[in-house]
Amino acid sequence: MADTVASVFPSRIDTLVDKCLDAIGTAHALKGKSGVALTKRCYHRYREIFHRPDFATLAQAGVRPQRPLWASTGSKNPAYSVLYVEPLPGATLAAFREHRRAAASPTTGMVEAQPHVEPLAALGIYLV
Repeated sequence: MADTVASVFPSRIDTLVDKCLDAIGTAHALKGKSGVALTKRCYHRYREIFHRPDFATLAQAGVRPQRPLWASTGSKNPAYSVLYVEPLPGATLAAFREHRRAAASPTTGMVEAQPHVEPLAALGIYLV
């Protein structure tokens, strides 16, 4: 049985959401945060599905969990620097060498991710 991945593209999410926010002309404080917020929500959902006791039963039967893959983590916006490298798993060695810090994990800030998507939804931008 082959492993499968669920790819999430935080930089592309921010690029799209930022354009929508620019078109609306308000809520600029929300710019550059949607990619990480949605990725953290996806990781939270991944853990809910694949780290539960009922999945453990399936795993014992040979079912493999789908793995999250953070893709497109190079920022499309130069102002965001290593925005997607630090809070998400899979940080590149080159980025670490350049900036010499790696602080957050994918579980850090999961609670804060939900309040970020609610104001976007109020503006008509739905991430999920």
